Amino acid sequence: SKFAAAAFAPVLLNLCMIGALLTAIWMDGGADPERAAYLLAFSVSLAGLVQMLWLIYWARKAGFKLAIRRPKLTTDVRHNHNKQEISNVKTNAIDSYRVYDLENQVPQDRSVLSLNYDVSAFSTLLRANYYGNWQSSSGLFVDPDSSFSQNTHHYNDAVLIDLEASYTFAEHYTVTLGGQNIFDEYPDDESDGTLDFLGASYAVTSPFGFNGAFWYARLSASF
Repeated sequence: SKFAAAAFAPVLLNLCMIGALLTAIWMDGGADPERAAYLLAFSVSLAGLVQMLWLIYWARKAGFKLAIRRPKLTTDVRHNHNKQEISNVKTNAIDSYRVYDLENQVPQDRSVLSLNYDVSAFSTLLRANYYGNWQSSSGLFVDPDSSFSQNTHHYNDAVLIDLEASYTFAEHYTVTLGGQNIFDEYPDDESDGTLDFLGASYAVTSPFGFNGAFWYARLSASF
């Protein structure tokens, strides 16, 4: 029968466990239950190896070619360095605070490290997003009686981690579970007094938003 080898596989587990008990009795007459427990635990692992080799042998004999796919790790590193400079500003076009915002609201450094691990139908993605520090002015809410430095605000850099796992089945369908910013990272508190008074808890100029972690599930199909 084609199913005889697979049906016999559980018998191998029983034989290994019986062999472990007989070994315990042979060693000390079964007087040490702890030793017997260790031998039984070892016999379960041994039985798994024996069953695997047993089934591989009979599968090959039946004409099946079993191949273990080597996992594939894809690494992607990207870095952006930007420096904005505003020059030749016409008189009364924009003020010095608007120039400051255009030059400093976007972080000078932005990096992304992605690790994609694929094995058979499973795929995982781990991504680290780095945002450099940035600065902003009070804009429309500038206090004319304050100095320039008092009307500008500095915010610290941050690292956000994304994680995603996918499984492809029936060749055409993929189910995905994942999260963006899984450690629930938030930007610094809004340091503009007026915006804080209006209800802005976190920096409104944050390049990565202020909504915290985002979790999702997705089912896709391709034909």
